[in-house]
Amino acid sequence: MLPPLYLGVSCLSLRGIGIRDGSIEISLTCLRELLLSTLLGLAKQGFRVIVLLTGHYPREQVFAVKEVAKLCERIMETASAKGIPQVRVLAFPEYELALDLGYRGDHAAKQETSIMMYLRPELVNLSRLTDLLGIHGEDPRKFASPELGKQVVERIVERLVELVQKALRELGSH
Repeated sequence: MLPPLYLGVSCLSLRGIGIRDGSIEISLTCLRELLLSTLLGLAKQGFRVIVLLTGHYPREQVFAVKEVAKLCERIMETASAKGIPQVRVLAFPEYELALDLGYRGDHAAKQETSIMMYLRPELVNLSRLTDLLGIHGEDPRKFASPELGKQVVERIVERLVELVQKALRELGSH
């Protein structure tokens, strides 16, 4: 598992009204190049199945993540003619793995806060939340819970395991 990439495209921009939103934005071109270089580097190291998971959901970013995954697979498919093993890149926003639970992704609201309450409860202090500026989704003060976070995380992990195992079988590696 590589460290997360704390950069994104098309972030909610509040700077126009004088608010620093904590986002560091990069261009789509930069994101694509960074992801493709990373994926190809992992493939060269022998990884057969790579999971590219985004927790940032601007349409452009989700599309770019999926597009780069397909491009990497095509490049590696061409290389497989030279004896280099095929690579499968599974790419999606994490919420796609838990849609059946009603999880659609949000921005610091019910779902993301629930996940943090489960994974890192020491980082969540809802009493400090004075307004909902920058929060997109259901009010976490009313609807977030560690139990919901546990349910969502377990579903995402369960689905990832299923998808990786399936990809390994299809590649003849499992």
